Amino acid sequence: MKRVLKKVTGIIMAAAFAVSALSVAKVDAKATAAINANQEYKLTLGYDEKAEYTFVTQPDCTTSVTACIVGGSSNTGFAWMKLTVDYCKYDSVYVDNEKGAASTGTFVFAPGKTATLTFNSSNVGTAKTIDIAFTVNSTPVSNLEKEGNNSPNSATKIKLNKTYNGVVSYADSDTDWYVFKAPKTGKYKFYVVNALIDGGSSVWCHGYKSKTKNDSDFSAYLTAGDGWKNSKKIKLKKGKKYYIKFSSTGHKAVPVQIRVKKVK
Repeated sequence: MKRVLKKVTGIIMAAAFAVSALSVAKVDAKATAAINANQEYKLTLGYDEKAEYTFVTQPDCTTSVTACIVGGSSNTGFAWMKLTVDYCKYDSVYVDNEKGAASTGTFVFAPGKTATLTFNSSNVGTAKTIDIAFTVNSTPVSNLEKEGNNSPNSATKIKLNKTYNGVVSYADSDTDWYVFKAPKTGKYKFYVVNALIDGGSSVWCHGYKSKTKNDSDFSAYLTAGDGWKNSKKIKLKKGKKYYIKFSSTGHKAVPVQIRVKKVK
Protein backbone atom coordinates (compact mmCIF):
# COMPACT_ATOMS: atom_id res chain seq x y z
CA MET A 1 0.00 0.00 0.00
CA LYS A 2 2.86 2.37 0.86
CA ARG A 3 4.50 1.65 -2.49
CA VAL A 4 1.24 2.46 -4.27
CA LEU A 5 0.87 5.72 -2.32
CA LYS A 6 4.45 6.72 -3.13
CA LYS A 7 3.86 5.97 -6.80
CA VAL A 8 0.61 7.99 -6.87
CA THR A 9 2.29 10.85 -4.99
CA GLY A 10 5.13 10.82 -7.51
CA ILE A 11 2.68 11.01 -10.41
CA ILE A 12 0.80 13.93 -8.80
CA MET A 13 4.04 15.82 -8.11
CA ALA A 14 5.25 15.26 -11.67
CA ALA A 15 1.93 16.57 -13.02
CA ALA A 16 2.13 19.61 -10.74
CA PHE A 17 5.63 20.43 -11.99
CA ALA A 18 4.43 20.04 -15.58
CA VAL A 19 1.55 22.49 -15.02
CA SER A 20 3.93 24.92 -13.32
CA ALA A 21 6.31 24.73 -16.26
CA LEU A 22 3.48 25.52 -18.67
CA SER A 23 2.26 28.57 -16.72
CA VAL A 24 5.29 30.67 -17.73
CA ALA A 25 6.39 29.94 -21.27
CA LYS A 26 9.78 30.82 -22.73
CA VAL A 27 9.47 32.12 -26.29
CA ASP A 28 12.10 32.53 -28.99
CA ALA A 29 13.17 36.15 -29.35
CA LYS A 30 14.44 35.63 -32.89
CA ALA A 31 11.29 34.39 -34.61
CA THR A 32 7.68 35.47 -34.90
CA ALA A 33 5.69 33.24 -32.56
CA ALA A 34 1.97 32.78 -31.94
CA ILE A 35 1.04 33.28 -28.29
CA ASN A 36 -2.09 32.91 -26.16
CA ALA A 37 -3.93 35.52 -24.15
CA ASN A 38 -3.86 35.43 -20.34
CA GLN A 39 -0.61 33.48 -20.15
CA GLU A 40 2.70 34.91 -18.97
CA TYR A 41 5.67 34.62 -21.33
CA LYS A 42 9.35 35.41 -20.91
CA LEU A 43 11.91 36.42 -23.50
CA THR A 44 15.55 37.45 -23.54
CA LEU A 45 16.79 40.30 -25.72
CA GLY A 46 20.39 41.13 -26.51
CA TYR A 47 22.03 44.15 -28.08
CA ASP A 48 19.73 45.91 -30.60
CA GLU A 49 17.47 42.87 -30.89
CA LYS A 50 13.83 42.55 -31.96
CA ALA A 51 11.14 40.03 -30.99
CA GLU A 52 7.71 39.74 -32.58
CA TYR A 53 4.61 37.80 -31.53
CA THR A 54 1.05 37.43 -32.78
CA PHE A 55 -2.20 36.63 -31.00
CA VAL A 56 -5.86 36.46 -31.96
CA THR A 57 -8.32 38.96 -30.46
CA GLN A 58 -11.19 37.43 -28.50
CA PRO A 59 -14.95 38.18 -28.63
CA ASP A 60 -16.59 40.32 -25.93
CA CYS A 61 -13.22 41.14 -24.35
CA THR A 62 -11.00 44.15 -23.83
CA THR A 63 -7.33 43.78 -24.73
CA SER A 64 -4.19 45.20 -23.12
CA VAL A 65 -0.57 44.09 -22.66
CA THR A 66 1.61 44.35 -19.55
CA ALA A 67 5.38 43.82 -19.43
CA CYS A 68 8.32 44.31 -17.09
CA ILE A 69 12.05 43.60 -17.00
CA VAL A 70 12.70 40.72 -14.61
CA GLY A 71 16.41 40.07 -15.06
CA GLY A 72 19.40 39.97 -17.38
CA SER A 73 23.00 41.13 -17.27
CA SER A 74 22.36 44.71 -18.45
CA ASN A 75 21.69 47.44 -15.90
CA THR A 76 20.92 50.10 -18.50
CA GLY A 77 18.90 48.22 -21.10
CA PHE A 78 15.25 48.84 -21.91
CA ALA A 79 12.76 47.95 -24.64
CA TRP A 80 9.98 49.53 -26.66
CA MET A 81 6.78 47.47 -26.75
CA LYS A 82 4.42 48.12 -29.67
CA LEU A 83 0.89 46.81 -30.29
CA THR A 84 -0.54 46.84 -33.83
CA VAL A 85 -3.68 45.49 -35.49
CA ASP A 86 -4.31 45.70 -39.25
CA TYR A 87 -1.09 47.71 -39.66
CA CYS A 88 -2.40 50.38 -37.28
CA LYS A 89 -0.23 51.16 -34.24
CA TYR A 90 -2.50 51.28 -31.21
CA ASP A 91 0.16 51.88 -28.57
CA SER A 92 3.90 52.00 -27.97
CA VAL A 93 5.25 51.97 -24.41
CA TYR A 94 8.64 52.05 -22.73
CA VAL A 95 9.65 49.02 -20.62
CA ASP A 96 12.57 49.55 -18.22
CA ASN A 97 13.83 48.67 -14.75
CA GLU A 98 13.10 52.00 -13.09
CA LYS A 99 9.42 52.27 -14.05
CA GLY A 100 8.41 48.74 -13.08
CA ALA A 101 5.52 47.18 -14.98
CA ALA A 102 4.49 48.96 -18.18
CA SER A 103 1.09 48.60 -19.80
CA THR A 104 -0.51 49.54 -23.08
CA GLY A 105 -3.89 51.18 -23.13
CA THR A 106 -7.01 49.03 -23.02
CA PHE A 107 -8.72 48.48 -26.37
CA VAL A 108 -11.71 46.75 -27.94
CA PHE A 109 -11.04 44.92 -31.20
CA ALA A 110 -13.31 42.98 -33.49
CA PRO A 111 -12.95 39.26 -32.66
CA GLY A 112 -10.67 37.09 -34.75
CA LYS A 113 -8.20 39.84 -35.65
CA THR A 114 -4.49 39.01 -35.71
CA ALA A 115 -2.68 41.42 -33.41
CA THR A 116 1.10 41.88 -33.48
CA LEU A 117 3.22 42.59 -30.42
CA THR A 118 6.79 43.80 -31.00
CA PHE A 119 9.70 44.33 -28.61
CA ASN A 120 12.83 46.29 -29.60
CA SER A 121 15.77 46.41 -27.20
CA SER A 122 17.85 49.54 -26.70
CA ASN A 123 20.91 50.56 -24.68
CA VAL A 124 21.48 46.95 -23.65
CA GLY A 125 25.20 46.89 -24.39
CA THR A 126 27.36 44.42 -26.29
CA ALA A 127 27.21 40.88 -24.88
CA LYS A 128 24.54 41.98 -22.39
CA THR A 129 20.89 40.92 -22.10
CA ILE A 130 17.54 41.87 -20.59
CA ASP A 131 14.82 39.41 -19.57
CA ILE A 132 11.22 40.53 -20.06
CA ALA A 133 8.02 38.96 -18.72
CA PHE A 134 4.81 39.91 -20.53
CA THR A 135 1.13 38.99 -20.69
CA VAL A 136 -1.62 39.74 -23.18
CA ASN A 137 -4.66 40.50 -21.03
CA SER A 138 -7.96 39.47 -22.60
CA THR A 139 -10.70 40.46 -20.15
CA PRO A 140 -14.38 39.50 -20.62
CA VAL A 141 -16.72 42.48 -20.21
CA SER A 142 -20.51 42.31 -20.11
CA ASN A 143 -22.54 44.43 -22.55
CA LEU A 144 -19.43 45.39 -24.49
CA GLU A 145 -19.60 47.40 -27.71
CA LYS A 146 -19.47 45.42 -30.94
CA GLU A 147 -16.54 46.57 -33.08
CA GLY A 148 -16.58 47.92 -35.69
CA ASN A 149 -19.44 50.13 -34.67
CA ASN A 150 -17.77 53.06 -36.41
CA SER A 151 -20.86 54.21 -38.31
CA PRO A 152 -24.61 54.50 -37.63
CA ASN A 153 -25.23 51.55 -39.96
CA SER A 154 -23.18 49.27 -37.67
CA ALA A 155 -24.14 50.88 -34.35
CA THR A 156 -24.17 48.72 -31.21
CA LYS A 157 -27.77 48.14 -30.11
CA ILE A 158 -28.64 49.15 -26.54
CA LYS A 159 -31.71 48.49 -24.40
CA LEU A 160 -33.40 50.05 -21.39
CA ASN A 161 -31.84 49.93 -17.92
CA LYS A 162 -28.60 48.22 -18.94
CA THR A 163 -25.12 49.72 -18.70
CA TYR A 164 -23.05 49.26 -21.85
CA ASN A 165 -19.26 49.47 -22.02
CA GLY A 166 -16.95 50.66 -24.75
CA VAL A 167 -13.50 52.09 -25.44
CA VAL A 168 -12.88 55.10 -27.66
CA SER A 169 -9.43 54.73 -29.22
CA TYR A 170 -7.33 57.63 -30.46
CA ALA A 171 -5.12 55.39 -32.62
CA ASP A 172 -7.53 54.75 -35.50
CA SER A 173 -9.58 57.96 -35.18
CA ASP A 174 -12.22 55.82 -33.54
CA THR A 175 -15.86 56.85 -33.44
CA ASP A 176 -18.26 54.50 -31.67
CA TRP A 177 -21.97 54.51 -32.44
CA TYR A 178 -24.84 53.15 -30.34
CA VAL A 179 -28.52 52.95 -31.24
CA PHE A 180 -31.61 52.72 -29.05
CA LYS A 181 -35.03 51.69 -30.39
CA ALA A 182 -37.89 52.92 -28.19
CA PRO A 183 -40.01 49.95 -27.03
CA LYS A 184 -42.89 52.31 -26.18
CA THR A 185 -43.88 55.89 -26.90
CA GLY A 186 -42.59 58.06 -24.09
CA LYS A 187 -39.76 60.19 -22.74
CA TYR A 188 -36.24 58.87 -22.26
CA LYS A 189 -32.94 60.05 -20.82
CA PHE A 190 -29.48 58.95 -21.93
CA TYR A 191 -26.63 58.80 -19.41
CA VAL A 192 -22.95 58.76 -20.45
CA VAL A 193 -19.64 58.79 -18.59
CA ASN A 194 -15.89 58.81 -19.14
CA ALA A 195 -14.93 55.84 -16.94
CA LEU A 196 -11.42 57.14 -16.22
CA ILE A 197 -10.94 58.82 -12.85
CA ASP A 198 -7.60 60.50 -13.64
CA GLY A 199 -5.44 61.14 -16.67
CA GLY A 200 -6.94 64.16 -18.39
CA SER A 201 -8.18 62.31 -21.49
CA SER A 202 -11.60 63.21 -22.81
CA VAL A 203 -14.18 62.22 -25.43
CA TRP A 204 -17.08 63.93 -27.16
CA CYS A 205 -20.57 62.47 -27.03
CA HIS A 206 -23.33 63.60 -29.42
CA GLY A 207 -26.96 62.58 -29.81
CA TYR A 208 -28.52 62.00 -33.24
CA LYS A 209 -32.21 62.02 -34.08
CA SER A 210 -31.42 59.92 -37.15
CA LYS A 211 -28.33 58.49 -38.82
CA THR A 212 -27.47 61.91 -40.24
CA LYS A 213 -29.38 64.48 -38.16
CA ASN A 214 -27.54 65.77 -35.11
CA ASP A 215 -29.59 66.53 -31.97
CA SER A 216 -28.50 70.05 -30.99
CA ASP A 217 -30.01 69.54 -27.52
CA PHE A 218 -27.62 66.74 -26.56
CA SER A 219 -23.85 66.96 -26.64
CA ALA A 220 -21.43 66.31 -23.79
CA TYR A 221 -17.69 66.75 -23.33
CA LEU A 222 -16.66 63.88 -21.08
CA THR A 223 -13.45 64.32 -19.08
CA ALA A 224 -11.84 61.94 -16.60
CA GLY A 225 -13.28 62.22 -13.10
CA ASP A 226 -16.32 64.29 -14.11
CA GLY A 227 -18.87 61.57 -13.42
CA TRP A 228 -22.10 60.84 -15.28
CA LYS A 229 -23.76 63.34 -17.61
CA ASN A 230 -27.24 63.04 -19.05
CA SER A 231 -29.41 64.31 -21.85
CA LYS A 232 -32.62 66.24 -21.43
CA LYS A 233 -35.87 64.30 -21.69
CA ILE A 234 -36.13 63.02 -25.24
CA LYS A 235 -39.58 62.11 -26.55
CA LEU A 236 -39.62 59.08 -28.82
CA LYS A 237 -42.46 57.25 -30.51
CA LYS A 238 -42.61 53.47 -30.32
CA GLY A 239 -40.06 52.00 -32.73
CA LYS A 240 -38.21 55.30 -33.20
CA LYS A 241 -34.41 55.03 -33.15
CA TYR A 242 -32.05 57.41 -31.40
CA TYR A 243 -28.28 57.35 -31.95
CA ILE A 244 -25.33 58.19 -29.70
CA LYS A 245 -21.84 58.84 -31.08
CA PHE A 246 -18.59 58.92 -29.07
CA SER A 247 -15.45 60.38 -30.64
CA SER A 248 -11.88 60.73 -29.39
CA THR A 249 -10.27 64.09 -28.59
CA GLY A 250 -6.88 63.07 -27.18
CA HIS A 251 -3.99 60.64 -27.16
CA LYS A 252 -5.32 57.87 -24.96
CA ALA A 253 -7.82 55.03 -25.13
CA VAL A 254 -10.81 56.12 -23.05
CA PRO A 255 -13.33 53.66 -21.54
CA VAL A 256 -16.91 54.92 -21.65
CA GLN A 257 -20.29 53.74 -20.43
CA ILE A 258 -23.82 54.46 -21.62
CA ARG A 259 -27.32 53.64 -20.38
CA VAL A 260 -30.87 54.78 -21.12
CA LYS A 261 -33.88 55.07 -18.82
CA LYS A 262 -37.55 55.79 -19.38
CA VAL A 263 -38.75 58.84 -17.46
CA LYS A 264 -42.16 60.38 -16.80
